[in-house]
Amino acid sequence: MPTQKPLLLKWFLVSGLFLLNQVYAQKLNYKIDHYGTEKGLSQGSVFAMLKDSRGTMWFGTQDGLNIWDGESFTVFRPSQKKANGIDGIEIKKIIEDENGDLWIGTESALNRYSYVSNNFSKYTITDQQGRVAKSEVFPIKAMDGMVWYWSAVEGLVKLNVKTGRKKLILPNQSFKTSYFRTVNSTQFDAQGKLWIHSSDAIIRLDTTAHKKDNIEYFFSNHPLNKAGKPIEIIKILPVNNILWIATAEGLVRFDYRNKDIKLISEYEKGKPIHVVFDLDTDGKGNLWLGTEKYGLLRYSIDSQSFAQIKNEGFLDKNNLYINEISQVYVDYDGIIWVNTDPYGIDRIQILPNSLNSFRIPFPKDFPKQLLNYSVRFIIKDEAKQQIMMGTQQSGLWILNDKDLSIIKSYYNNDAQNPLPSNTVRYLKKDSLGKIWIGTSQGLASMKGTNIQKLNNRIGKDPVLSNFIRYIEEDKRDMILGTEGGIYFIDKHKQQFQGKVLLPTKRISLIRKVREGKYFVGIYNEGLWQLETKDNFRSFTVSKIIQDGIPICMQLSKDQSTWWIGTSKGLIRYSVKDKKTEIYTTEDGLPNNFIYAIEIDKNNNLWLSTNRGIARFDTRQQRFTAFNLNDGLQAYEFNGYSSFQAPDGELFFGGVNGVNRFYPDNITKSIFTPNFTLKKEENQVFVGNRCLAFIDEDNRYARPVLEDNTFMKRFKPTGNDIPNFGYSNKPVWLMMRVMNLKDRQWLMEIANSRVNEVDLFVVENNRIINSKKLGDHYPYHLNTIKDSNPIFKIDMIENQEYVIFLKCKSTEDLKFPIYFWQESELFQAMSNRKIIWGIYFGFIFLIVLYNFFLWLVIRDRSLVYYILYVLCFGGLQAVLYGFFYQYIWSNSWLNDRGHLVFLNISTFFMIYFTIEFLNLRVNLPRLIKPVQWFSYAILVFSLILLFHYEWHANFISIGLTFILLLIQAYIVYDYISRNIRIIWLYALAMVSISIAAIIVALKNLNIIPAMNQEYYLMIGSMLEIVLFSVAFGDKLRRSQKEQQRQQMLRNEISTNLHDDLAASLSSLTMFSELNRMKFQKSVPETSELFSKISTRSREMMRQVREAVYDMNPQNDDSAEWIDRMVQFAKEMLSAKQIELNLTIADNIHALPLSTHQRRNLYLFFKEAINNIAKHSEASEVKIDFRLIPSTFEKQGELLIIDNGKGFDTKELHQGNGLLNFQKRAETLGGKVEIRSEAGKGTKIELTFALQ
Repeated sequence: MPTQKPLLLKWFLVSGLFLLNQVYAQKLNYKIDHYGTEKGLSQGSVFAMLKDSRGTMWFGTQDGLNIWDGESFTVFRPSQKKANGIDGIEIKKIIEDENGDLWIGTESALNRYSYVSNNFSKYTITDQQGRVAKSEVFPIKAMDGMVWYWSAVEGLVKLNVKTGRKKLILPNQSFKTSYFRTVNSTQFDAQGKLWIHSSDAIIRLDTTAHKKDNIEYFFSNHPLNKAGKPIEIIKILPVNNILWIATAEGLVRFDYRNKDIKLISEYEKGKPIHVVFDLDTDGKGNLWLGTEKYGLLRYSIDSQSFAQIKNEGFLDKNNLYINEISQVYVDYDGIIWVNTDPYGIDRIQILPNSLNSFRIPFPKDFPKQLLNYSVRFIIKDEAKQQIMMGTQQSGLWILNDKDLSIIKSYYNNDAQNPLPSNTVRYLKKDSLGKIWIGTSQGLASMKGTNIQKLNNRIGKDPVLSNFIRYIEEDKRDMILGTEGGIYFIDKHKQQFQGKVLLPTKRISLIRKVREGKYFVGIYNEGLWQLETKDNFRSFTVSKIIQDGIPICMQLSKDQSTWWIGTSKGLIRYSVKDKKTEIYTTEDGLPNNFIYAIEIDKNNNLWLSTNRGIARFDTRQQRFTAFNLNDGLQAYEFNGYSSFQAPDGELFFGGVNGVNRFYPDNITKSIFTPNFTLKKEENQVFVGNRCLAFIDEDNRYARPVLEDNTFMKRFKPTGNDIPNFGYSNKPVWLMMRVMNLKDRQWLMEIANSRVNEVDLFVVENNRIINSKKLGDHYPYHLNTIKDSNPIFKIDMIENQEYVIFLKCKSTEDLKFPIYFWQESELFQAMSNRKIIWGIYFGFIFLIVLYNFFLWLVIRDRSLVYYILYVLCFGGLQAVLYGFFYQYIWSNSWLNDRGHLVFLNISTFFMIYFTIEFLNLRVNLPRLIKPVQWFSYAILVFSLILLFHYEWHANFISIGLTFILLLIQAYIVYDYISRNIRIIWLYALAMVSISIAAIIVALKNLNIIPAMNQEYYLMIGSMLEIVLFSVAFGDKLRRSQKEQQRQQMLRNEISTNLHDDLAASLSSLTMFSELNRMKFQKSVPETSELFSKISTRSREMMRQVREAVYDMNPQNDDSAEWIDRMVQFAKEMLSAKQIELNLTIADNIHALPLSTHQRRNLYLFFKEAINNIAKHSEASEVKIDFRLIPSTFEKQGELLIIDNGKGFDTKELHQGNGLLNFQKRAETLGGKVEIRSEAGKGTKIELTFALQ
């Protein structure tokens, strides 16, 4: 392969083509994060990368498929134990279809990943004989149910996903992977033409044409080749009618319309590109090239210029891991992902060039023990276009201002010793052009290129007196501030004077105000003003600042104010009134320790601090802080290390180099944030501190930052939180946030009913993070396992962010938004789970209690009540995401489940009300309308299961309010009639009605929307408790009524037995005696007495039966069965009709109420009497048994005869059926009579047993 490289270059030079002239050397500001196997990546060679539509990154390696959620990696590998696992270990390429599913090509098959099921399905490759074959597969495009892919065995194929049918597009074109070609880059261009990457050609295919000339060949030996000779094609990329080709000799630009081919072979003059492994575009006119030796190159198509990102040194963490880049991928947020094979992935964010930074380019042979990038002082010589920098331990360096090349360096080592110390702390250029060098071990002066060391022998402690912190120029002398006082040196003679000021003080600052007046900073003792009239033979001291360490100071342009940088903040000192004012972190400073101050031409202060650079607008009294993303060399800067050039350019030195910039070029926004995330805060509630609008025409898929129309649509939100009620339109929210500390925040939308949430985090006018959540996406995709959408957002300190949320929901569009620290969020989640656990535990216990109560009393209203409670609990579980979290994930039921449960609970509440309040007796006129209303609810619920529109929410709310009106009418009617059972029912309904009304009004955005779940929770718990009390009260009243009735029955039974029965007995005896007396003499009279006797005996029997039924002691007796049997035997035997009886064993022990027992007996008697009188039957079968039922016991009585039968139409016309039906209704059952002439009669009675 290397032998082809010179041939390729030669071909470009001699084939009439030419090399493209370049503009070189752009500077990029960027941030790099590395992810390797140490962080969970399965393997370091990454062939495929993709950010899916939900914001999740996928990486294909030689050892499986990796998914990265922003925190950790999950790896998919083939498994024999998992039938729906991925087929293939070496991931070749990844694409996404319009449904959000992924198509993954491996060394052996084509795989489809369903994000819903979190499973893979395999599409096998077949050879020409139809046999399954292992083959490298590269998916190209997946859309409209079709997948285009390339396989080594089949060629170019179009697959119908639904039917599995394949259409072979190009069978004969081969592609073989190699060291250079690891991925087939076949792809469609913007015009829909397919550019095919084969081993020996580039082919352009018009997939819509059906002509023979729909194929064009380039860079091949094909007879129809249209342009270019064969070359080593590594990757291809069509962009705006230009095909860009990665080759072994650089980047090729192919204008296929004009057949124009150009080679770009250098990224800087004299620096060849050589091998380009991969390329991608950021959609902003830039190509990103991964090279074999020179790192990552950005090529601007418009300016034809390069910028480079490379590994630059062992001290810099913000580096490419290595300079060999095998794969490049630019995601839709503009973040660049590169594979530094075999070490994993580098994630690169391009940052705005707000504050350019540079470091001293130490030569390779510079002693490693001296190497330190910390710059202590800076001076720029405009005339010579040179920058002089004193360093921490690397000496003094002079650089060319234009290209930052080294002109001269001074440092002490074994071979030379030009400086008192390699730590240069201060530089001062005096009025004579001499440069004074203050170090940690003495003073030196520099004239031209010569340095002269000057030792201070005056101080009592030579270590302290030679540790120079500050140098100021006076009329005759240079004044030195040291760790051991103030010293003077004649700047002409370069000799130390004998006088020493404040020898016991540590001097941090000296500034001449005017002749005889000086400001002196004393360590931890503030700022002093020294005044003298005799050149310090005597002087007076007054304190300007009482404590702290003054480090720097500048006089304002109008000379009215001194700005003083101290260890405790920025101090404003008024020259006129001598008053001070302090600014600290509470006012927006990134840190209170201020190292240097410069004032620009607009009177803005620029401060270097212990946490970055800040700009202070003196008119608006506002700080703007800058951070690493703005290009800071590091957060920490050095005292006194600043310089302002005559043209206004500012320099600030820090621990990792120098920042240089023109203040007017700094475009960092200075918007007023909606809220600030402070260092000490662990929870921030956003409330209504954001802007929003409804996207009525669904125009925007992503924030359009450069579109003023888009930004102007955002308006302040009302109420306590953004609340848009019910709408099928997307809602956009925007929050401007100032973050004051490097930390990760968790942003929670405390509404689990939001179907889709798209998050976009914007920093410095570019999207740095995007993510999708909501219950339309599988729960397993949630990084934080909670039903509420929770996003992880990494923020750096002193950075302004704009956060956009695009939200869609078929339910209520409310947005209570919180920012949390992780520990606080997890505690809040735990507390919520405890509260909901108590609630659902309460529901369970109520259901269990009422179920066991039903087993005892068999009250049908209890069944409806239990079902109502269960459905209402289901409503709550759906509303607050528990079904989504634990049961059905991203099911279609997330849209409508709450309405289905609401409607069904309403349905059961209706029938509970009918049974519990005995509406059939107390308010019969309402039964039919209420039943039709319940049927309408049931039909609506069934419709919801098959078809759902967002406005169904309004229909369900309307149905619920209709139920409330019905209940209000019932309560009014019962109270007006003083039916006491209504009171507890009314209280229960009032509690849930108030809660429901409040929630509905909150959802409709009529009242503030916070904490709606607790209203419904408390209201439903009160309702359930009150209904349970009502059941207990009803049971207690029933028992009292039963006791009263039993006493009354005893009294009536006794009276009947003692009075009426005795009288009837006397009447019978009297009639019988008179019958016998007149039998012979007056037969007619005897016959009358006989009838009286018979009738009195019958009355006696009926009275005895009544006494039997009225006696409470017989309530649990089984004798009622025997009486029925005895009656049947007597009646049927008299007609010589055979009786066959089948009575279940458990019938005898079954208790019946007096009312049921009597009506059953009368029903039975009437049926037997009719058979005996009219049937002419020879046999009667009677079957009495229990019927199994879910909710209550039912009895069934069958009476069948083989008589002559009758026409049932006549029965319907007469009173016979009506009598039977009335008896059945009084039993709470139904009767069915079937008969035909000559085929006998069957009477079937079913009734509920109580």
